[in-house]
Amino acid sequence: MWDIKLLVVGLLVVLISHWVYTWSWRNPKSNGKLPPGSMGLPFIGETIQYFNPKFSLWYPALCSNEGGKMVFDYFSKMMMGYEESMGTWKLRDCYNALLKGIVSFPLNIPGTTFHACMEGRRNAAKVIQHILNERKRQSKAQHHDFAEFLLEVVKRKDNSLDEEGAVDLVFVLLFASPETVSSAITLAINFLAHNPSVLHQLTKEQTEFAKRLEMRKSKMTWEDYRAMSFTHMVMNETIRLGNIVPIILRKVIKDVEIKGYTIPTGWYMMLCPPSVHLDPVKYEDPLSFNPWRWQGKELHVGTKSFIAFGGAARLCA
Repeated sequence: MWDIKLLVVGLLVVLISHWVYTWSWRNPKSNGKLPPGSMGLPFIGETIQYFNPKFSLWYPALCSNEGGKMVFDYFSKMMMGYEESMGTWKLRDCYNALLKGIVSFPLNIPGTTFHACMEGRRNAAKVIQHILNERKRQSKAQHHDFAEFLLEVVKRKDNSLDEEGAVDLVFVLLFASPETVSSAITLAINFLAHNPSVLHQLTKEQTEFAKRLEMRKSKMTWEDYRAMSFTHMVMNETIRLGNIVPIILRKVIKDVEIKGYTIPTGWYMMLCPPSVHLDPVKYEDPLSFNPWRWQGKELHVGTKSFIAFGGAARLCA
């Protein structure tokens, strides 16, 4: 008798699962025609294929641990006066745990890489919050750094940034800046070493610029920075060819129609800058390092053919 009941229950589970997969999962609701492709398995989609080494995302070679540590220490010091001896948690260790688990299977149980990643995120936020709390208690001290500026902004009544948002902002800047900057520096050195003509032109511009500053007896201004045209051409070409950020994720907040297909609200889009930056239709000989390709172009904005680290209101480059 029990065998029959188990058989019936098993058949019902199979039928219900098949219905969910066929009608609900494979045919999600949409106000238009969905893009071609597979929805994968229910709930986990194509996660298994995503973590298969054959489909792994390409990341550029990062600089050495010492180089990354140097950049991180500099940014954390300049932004909020942080030094490794200041707290119980080592901020760099928190970020290392985060980086190791940022592209890992999302299984949040102790012992997994993802759990260590989430713990690193929480501990980093605690360190930043502690520093901001100390700054508030030392209200008369003048630090003249980013943390001090943020706390002044939080105090204003006409702004939407609260203290939690300030902590998140510092966290994101410390996460993104050192890794991308250290990678960009490493790639730029490599490209310059293999392209002597570029190095010669870059050295010439920087030497002339240094002489002008010496004659003026003044420090570099924002206008001076933007006036270094060939330097910016080298920077743009390094970012284009290096593709330091190989993917950009965005959540769709309203239905978007692209070439007759509709991407529904709530879905996530994964943009792939290398597919644009290395497209021979948009860039002649795209695999060559050629800063002169940027001559006569706007050097300080993102476009549809130069995505760099983001776009629109979230443009970082």
